[in-house]
Amino acid sequence: MVGTHQRGGESERVRSYLPFTCEFYFNGHNAIKVQLDKDSINYRMKDNAFTMVEKPDRLKEIAQSITGRKVLDRINYWMDLFFRFDKGKYSTRSKHFQH
Repeated sequence: MVGTHQRGGESERVRSYLPFTCEFYFNGHNAIKVQLDKDSINYRMKDNAFTMVEKPDRLKEIAQSITGRKVLDRINYWMDLFFRFDKGKYSTRSKHFQH
């Protein structure tokens, strides 16, 4: 394993052997938690669930701001760091992602 990188609500895993497959995990609750911390909003969690949030309207705004486009942008950001070769039929990027 080359490495596993974790941030707010996401983590990537890159294999150290050919064909260097990558896995991407995104946890929306953790992404919301990071934003609540940045906004200094008090909350309580049990496991992966919010049990109390000081400003529920802000929680809703944050949750609604997490779009598929934002998640895909994060995937592309990290894929560009690890794999810069993305031209032609020998691309190291998945055909499911935009080149």
